Amino acid sequence: MTIDRWEGQSPSLNFNRNFTSLGRQSNLIVTVTDEGTGLKKILIDLNLKNQTINLVNKQYPSPSTLSLKNKEQHSSESFNLWRDT
Repeated sequence: MTIDRWEGQSPSLNFNRNFTSLGRQSNLIVTVTDEGTGLKKILIDLNLKNQTINLVNKQYPSPSTLSLKNKEQHSSESFNLWRDT
């Protein structure tokens, strides 16, 4: 997982459990948090052999001047990355 960042502190990633591999029955939840400037875009891809599988691609609206003044920003979100389908 890579994090592109131009500001000072990087967002944090927390998983609901430790893992070394994932199977079809696995349940893996990641929580992405950015208390500084808030979340702008989350992109999580799984690279498997020669294939890239997009698991999360979410973009948040840019904060307006008013929302920044009121400290309204999207600072945390959780995703179930691997669910039984």
